Amino acid sequence: MNIKNRRDVKKYLESIREGRSSYLKNAASGYHYHTISADSEEVLDDILTELKELGFLAPLTDFEPVDFWNN
Repeated sequence: MNIKNRRDVKKYLESIREGRSSYLKNAASGYHYHTISADSEEVLDDILTELKELGFLAPLTDFEPVDFWNN
């Protein structure tokens, strides 16, 4: 998806509204994951906290090769 900032998010949402794109969950049977990168651990921690608060984090499945949460 190559979404790097709020402007990219806005463009993606506009393309969905205009029918040029669809939600990724539609192509991925409802489950998918993204790799997130940032310039610092602090930014990554902030992103993780917000994603948790919004309910966007799911438990890892057997086919996912890395335990990112270090459980």
